[in-house]
Amino acid sequence: MPPQVLSINQIQGSGAASPVVGQAVQTSGIVTLLKTNGFYLQTADALVDSDPNTSEGIFVFTTTGPPLAAAVGNSVLVQGVVTEFKSSSQGSEDPSSLTEITGPAVTLVSTGNPLPAPIVLSGASIN
Repeated sequence: MPPQVLSINQIQGSGAASPVVGQAVQTSGIVTLLKTNGFYLQTADALVDSDPNTSEGIFVFTTTGPPLAAAVGNSVLVQGVVTEFKSSSQGSEDPSSLTEITGPAVTLVSTGNPLPAPIVLSGASIN
């Protein structure tokens, strides 16, 4: 079964957890930050939705270092499975989790793209 083609904000959804947890998805965006176990992907400015309840960024968990295609400023296509990650440091009474894409296949679309504008979170947007 082919993955659903969704925007990052559709994957994130407007609730506390993704509406497509456990499902295979395909999305695209600009790589904004590399970590030792993955990278952050953000929607290009021209494609941002106007809903303050949905996120325009997502973490792509690669287990080890990100693939070469995932350089900061690169536009990439990602296919993987949506999961909700809960840190082992969170208490059992803390229901929060972070949506991420796991087991990704990453395809380079273009290089040298401007980074999307940062999205400032207020106290109201975090609750």
